[in-house]
Amino acid sequence: MSPYEYQKLSTTSSIRLLRIEKASVPTGCQIPPSQDAIELTLSLSAFPLNEAPEFDALSYTWGNPMVPYSKYYSPEYSSIPSIEVEINGQSLLITQSLATALARIHHVNLDHHGCDAKSEYLWADGICINQDDLDERSSQVVQMGSIFAQAAKVLIWLGEEDEFTEDGITTLEMLAKIDPSKYDAIGYTDWEIRTTVLRDKGLVDWTSTWEHWLGLETLLNRPWFRRVWVIQEAVVNDTNIVLCGQRVLPWKLFSGPLRFLASTGWGKTDYGNHYQAVIKGAPWFSSKIRRYADMLRRKQLGRSTLCATALMLEDTRDEWREQQRQGVALWWLLTRIRLSSASDLRDKIYALVGLVNSIEEPRSILSAILTPDYRLPVEVLYVRTTRVILEAFGNLKWLREAGPPERGALPSWAADYSALLWQSGFANLSGTDDYYSKFNASGEARWQVVPASVDQMQLEVQGVWVDSVTTVPEVPRDTTMPHDIPDRLAAAISLAATVGNVQLSIASSKSRFEVFWRTVTADFQAGQDPGPPSPIGERMLECLAYIVQHNGRNSLLTSDTLSRNVMRILEADNTDPSVTSKDLKAPGRFLAAILRCRKPEISQFLDHRIFRAIDANMSTPRWVALTAEGRFITCPDYTKPGDEIWILAGSPVPVVLRKTSNTEKGLDCYEYVGQAYVYGIMHGEAMAGSPALTSIFLV
Repeated sequence: MSPYEYQKLSTTSSIRLLRIEKASVPTGCQIPPSQDAIELTLSLSAFPLNEAPEFDALSYTWGNPMVPYSKYYSPEYSSIPSIEVEINGQSLLITQSLATALARIHHVNLDHHGCDAKSEYLWADGICINQDDLDERSSQVVQMGSIFAQAAKVLIWLGEEDEFTEDGITTLEMLAKIDPSKYDAIGYTDWEIRTTVLRDKGLVDWTSTWEHWLGLETLLNRPWFRRVWVIQEAVVNDTNIVLCGQRVLPWKLFSGPLRFLASTGWGKTDYGNHYQAVIKGAPWFSSKIRRYADMLRRKQLGRSTLCATALMLEDTRDEWREQQRQGVALWWLLTRIRLSSASDLRDKIYALVGLVNSIEEPRSILSAILTPDYRLPVEVLYVRTTRVILEAFGNLKWLREAGPPERGALPSWAADYSALLWQSGFANLSGTDDYYSKFNASGEARWQVVPASVDQMQLEVQGVWVDSVTTVPEVPRDTTMPHDIPDRLAAAISLAATVGNVQLSIASSKSRFEVFWRTVTADFQAGQDPGPPSPIGERMLECLAYIVQHNGRNSLLTSDTLSRNVMRILEADNTDPSVTSKDLKAPGRFLAAILRCRKPEISQFLDHRIFRAIDANMSTPRWVALTAEGRFITCPDYTKPGDEIWILAGSPVPVVLRKTSNTEKGLDCYEYVGQAYVYGIMHGEAMAGSPALTSIFLV
């Protein structure tokens, strides 16, 4: 057959739709499918979108749809089109994943699973868009939101079933039975009793196993959930149907469990740490758990939370409906895509076009970055995106998305949306932008926007120098575990305990332990200053004890070391006359009693809000440091001695800057390092008296 030749679409609002005329797929699970394993005969037709017949839209991943620790995973699975199919009597190469999805769709009967029958036509980007025509790609990307919204339903292809699928679906089905009104009563629960706690609380008649939770983690960590495009594809349509091999699953089977995992905090647990620990004393564990733990040990898998991107996806679906499908703010969407991936890095921006609120969003943002142009260099697009958001809202809050410096062609202040990392700023535990409204380090000082080209690599700002960093402990990097919270917390406690007679904070009237817990949690109770009268210190001590008791492997965080260092923090530099020696020693005895308890019931009275705040703000890439004036701070873990603490006009929190040897237009140039929590200057204290502002360039 001759190669298929795409005909130009008659208008920019036209689309192509395919029909599956014939398809054969091998029995069983052959991954990847060979050239001869799948035969597809398709037809392709063009229609104006507003006159198109009823069609379904396909959402899938171009590359390998399996997790790397599945026995069905093959490194030979390619995202490069390599499967030959027949289209309108001609030959076209498509990806292995797309070929398998089309063959499965052709043979599945959706109505047998309680779903509406398949539509005659189907839209799939790998065929319906001429991927070699950059102009067509750009124009079709603008329509993607409309295409998926107009589709009768969205078919989501997760890939073939594997050895984890059965356990994962069983866990989804069980979690879906739990009454949402009971979520708050569950809270954070010790991982070791999660196999029985739901049954014991009378929520569901089910005793889970470690295999069930690994099955759920595996299902929700399939590559499809990490694709940036699915944020749009799975949000704009109410009827999503998930296909996994021959399984047909309505999206509502995912929605309930994802809300459960988000509400309880279970979805943010790093299970890899626990699997590695438990497997050492349990050689009888199944081969699939052992294979997963072994890949973690050998650093072949990155840090794994149960369902980070899946949680973000369901969160976006809820936000979309809350906004009555009128669109979502671009800045909000950009905070949701940092863990998502894209084969073309420009799609980390362009994939959001169909979701952006075109009515409320400042027009400068829409015109500068939301017209897809695949000829534009990635770095230029990311600089434009960061600058127009900063300038449109007139403050420097968005700098939280930048970092670390020294990222090739990108200036330090521009967010690298291609990075599969959380931002180096404070974790936003509330899930909304309200968290930053609790701080106002710059007081009444406003950023004076200096007109500049949207592509200019320097950003002019104004601010006040506050302090400089002197001591940054070595960041503990566990060589066997991807999750190093215990090491980091131990080092933070040790650093705070060795301050000696130097003030832990310029706010010397405050309890040093209050300064400590507010700092390591980035003040999750911001706005309540001084601290609430409830025994918040005891709640913090409970969390410290809990972490110790469940990380006995860790030589840095033994009960003796923790108790000694915590007592040094409690006793040193106490200037509050209302706090007696007896008061100071009581928390220490309380801590020792908890450590002796060694019972799972500790988690029943654990304040999980504090625990989650510690986990969020003491994990990569946040760290601790001391300054020249004796401040104990948290900052990005790539902060170096000599870096400077500044308060920039228009920034709600202090920032760490690194001075360069360059000047620009007579102004000093600095690299932006990241946000800092500095107790005592988070609410405008350093700006009292309206100190003179210094203009500098961020480069």
